[in-house]
Amino acid sequence: MKFRINIIYFLLCLSALLSACEQDIAMETTVYPDGSLDKTIHIAQTEDHKIIKAINARPDNTVEVTHSDTIENIFGLRVEDGWAVATRMIPEVDSITLYAFSRHFSSVHEANAALATPVDTLFRVTSSFEKKFRWFYTYLYYADTYHAINRLDYPITNYVTPEDYSFIDRLPAEGKKITPADSIYLAHLHDKLFGDYSLRALYEQYYDLTVKLMQENHVEDRWYDTLRAHKESILRDVVSRHDISENYMVDTLDSLGIPLSSAQLSTIRQALLKAMDSKLSFMSVASDATYRHQINMPWGVVRTNADSISGNQLFWNPPSIKFLIKDHTFYAEARQLNYWAVAVSGGVIILTVFLFTRRRRA
Repeated sequence: MKFRINIIYFLLCLSALLSACEQDIAMETTVYPDGSLDKTIHIAQTEDHKIIKAINARPDNTVEVTHSDTIENIFGLRVEDGWAVATRMIPEVDSITLYAFSRHFSSVHEANAALATPVDTLFRVTSSFEKKFRWFYTYLYYADTYHAINRLDYPITNYVTPEDYSFIDRLPAEGKKITPADSIYLAHLHDKLFGDYSLRALYEQYYDLTVKLMQENHVEDRWYDTLRAHKESILRDVVSRHDISENYMVDTLDSLGIPLSSAQLSTIRQALLKAMDSKLSFMSVASDATYRHQINMPWGVVRTNADSISGNQLFWNPPSIKFLIKDHTFYAEARQLNYWAVAVSGGVIILTVFLFTRRRRA
């Protein structure tokens, strides 16, 4: 099951198509009892989601590379920011190169400063760590949260229901089959998000830019009322046509009599391109990527939402829709027996029994 963004609706107003290379991404975090972390992010440009596993099975031919050789990536990882980078290649697999970005963090706060910066064109990951003492056991809770890929400004709340979120939550791991009914629901959700919602978000930005252009050209107040009165009817036509191209908007505004020339309206298109290009490029790459997440806990795992477990290692293979319109958290809780607490408790019990027995004899 591979969920891909249908970017067509976004591109109807753009003269050039946005190109995106599909990336295979695997994030691995090793958690230590003191809260420090080792993070490695593997990135490969490929159409095979198993390529990272295949390359890691052949750890030979590893070479160091400089920052000028590293791949552009949705995390914004760079050598100059403290990331160590190595490459691995298997010639018989179409010479695909795997980039492994590694870095040690003393705390989740340091990790979040590097990976959770609120930038519209970067993939954001927030880590959390909590350590609790419960007498016989010490518990560690660790989680990585992928923030929503959607970077459009218009709120999505009017287009997504609680049932939609529940459906997304129960979708299985990437590659697992879903029922025919779920396939239909997924297709419907896809159309709703990237039909009605995407066009609405794009239209709202076009509308705001039109108002701004009218203000810059000192258009009379009555034309604002005209535009406002027809806002929803224009939107309905946009949705029914799936068309928000430059010519359509020019003709529509001209039919309302709004005194803006074609040349002036063309500036809206340029502004829209500038505002949306980087966001759409990021969303296209991030949504088309294949993800694998791994957390290595220091102790035995007692609670997790992982797709699979091997000892203290936990694995997830989430489809990108899991974190397309909302944040998604991967978590694990581990515990360690406090032997000293057991010894102290045993000593207290023995001492209590001894004193009780001695008292009875007395």
